[in-house]
Amino acid sequence: QNRFDEALSHTTRAIKLNPSDATALYRHGTSLLYLGRIEEAITAMETARRYNPTPSAGIHLNLAIAYYLAGRYREALVETDAPLIRAPHDIVTLNAVRAATLAQLGDANEARQAAMQVRRFSPLFDVENFGTRFANPAHTASLREGLRKAGL
Repeated sequence: QNRFDEALSHTTRAIKLNPSDATALYRHGTSLLYLGRIEEAITAMETARRYNPTPSAGIHLNLAIAYYLAGRYREALVETDAPLIRAPHDIVTLNAVRAATLAQLGDANEARQAAMQVRRFSPLFDVENFGTRFANPAHTASLREGLRKAGL
């Protein structure tokens, strides 16, 4: 529902009650991510992963986006590749972030391949509808720039 300030309030309380709750930490990190507090988001999600070393594809995806926005493209790529191999549930979104990341790394061929996967599973994929939850328009623009570089 895009009520990230409210979610942050709830997750902060949950973490105070149980500092090792991986789900609360992950959701806290996700709220921070969309509020534009990227480094804090990465810290929270990395901590969540330490408590739950086999996270869901969603955790990989949001951490990949956070790494991407922090300019940590190699780490972003690791986060997109892991769930695509094990359990490709978010195949479109993971491939979209993977394509943008590869484009930013200058790997045009691999970026195009990932973009082709996006189009394969979502022929109507629209770059303008991607990244709409970010409070900071620069974060949306950064993701969309990478997607366009990848050929989407």
